Amino acid sequence: MPVARINETYRRLFSIRLGRPGALQNRLTPGLITIIVYAGNETITIKGTYNGDNGLLSGLAQLYRLGYLDNREEVAFQIRDQNTIEIAFQVAEVGQNQAQVNLMEREQTVFERRHLNHIHIEPFRPENLRNWFPRTEPDIYMIFGVLEEYTDFKYCCGTNMDLLRQLGYQTEENAKPDAILISRTTGEYLIAEFKLRSSQFFQNHDRDDIDVLVVWENDVNEEGRNELPNHIVVLSEIARTAAVDNFAADE
Repeated sequence: MPVARINETYRRLFSIRLGRPGALQNRLTPGLITIIVYAGNETITIKGTYNGDNGLLSGLAQLYRLGYLDNREEVAFQIRDQNTIEIAFQVAEVGQNQAQVNLMEREQTVFERRHLNHIHIEPFRPENLRNWFPRTEPDIYMIFGVLEEYTDFKYCCGTNMDLLRQLGYQTEENAKPDAILISRTTGEYLIAEFKLRSSQFFQNHDRDDIDVLVVWENDVNEEGRNELPNHIVVLSEIARTAAVDNFAADE
């Protein structure tokens, strides 16, 4: 049975190291992984992400918070299929008392302190486009981070006036671009703007000042396209395509 490694670095990242795909005879596919945890009579199922480049399985905050991985340098696991692993703990190993203490000592959330209404707020995944849409510009940053690998661009950093002055990029505060991206094709730095819809670009920007416009929805017609930057990344279309690809892989 293979063994995952745990050290302080992995703990800080809420991860364990399974090893790279070759070390696992390529039996586990990098990407989203289902982790089934057996602890006495309890069964917990969580989702994690297996990184084939460094061999880490991340997204295990729940297991760490509940004390399942306390005082461990390794944990045995079993590969059920290419997208699922199983981990079993003896009851004495689970650290139930510590788990209960962790839960009791947590601080109340703002939702609890202010008695906010309990409504369902859909989280973003490429698969749930029917039920999710971005509400603010920060959502666009988050989605780009999720879908970046499906584009020709990599996120470099956000911009502020100090950085723009260092670059010699002259602009007013209200027309400041949002970020710098890197072209995967050429390796060049590119000036980028993030908007919910492409029509919002015209409010405070000129096409010659921006290389890449990243939006959720392109609502500009073909006639207005010439007034937009050369590169437009429409995240809703990419997310829809990624969802179709993921569903096809599951069939």
